[in-house]
Amino acid sequence: MSPRHRTRKGGRRRNGVAAVEFAICLPPLIVLMFGSIEACNAIFLDNSTLIVAYEGVREAIKPDATNALVEARCDEILTSRNIQSPVVTLNPADIGAANRGEKITITVSAPCDENSVLPSWFFAGRPVSSSVTMVKE
Repeated sequence: MSPRHRTRKGGRRRNGVAAVEFAICLPPLIVLMFGSIEACNAIFLDNSTLIVAYEGVREAIKPDATNALVEARCDEILTSRNIQSPVVTLNPADIGAANRGEKITITVSAPCDENSVLPSWFFAGRPVSSSVTMVKE
């Protein structure tokens, strides 16, 4: 008898068992892989919004800061990280009028849908937002 036609104890053949096991295991593995990619993308987006807020507020606390300089710094980082449809909010609205010792907060948010590599299913419709507060120099 050739090795291909050998049977296990009891005489039953195991033809197709590997194909069935593969068919059962493949869908969960694919879901796990795509879920990992989406989670990593959401973590990257969250980290990016935090970096933009931090760098923007670092620019805003300088004594000669203006809204234009702060927005330019935020846009520079948003562009370099390819963040789509961000919203940058400054508090107070006029950075130049803020007095020394006053708290300045910058909030950056971006939608997960437009910044996902794959069609988003877990984070669909959810924005990622980060805020940083520092005191004006």
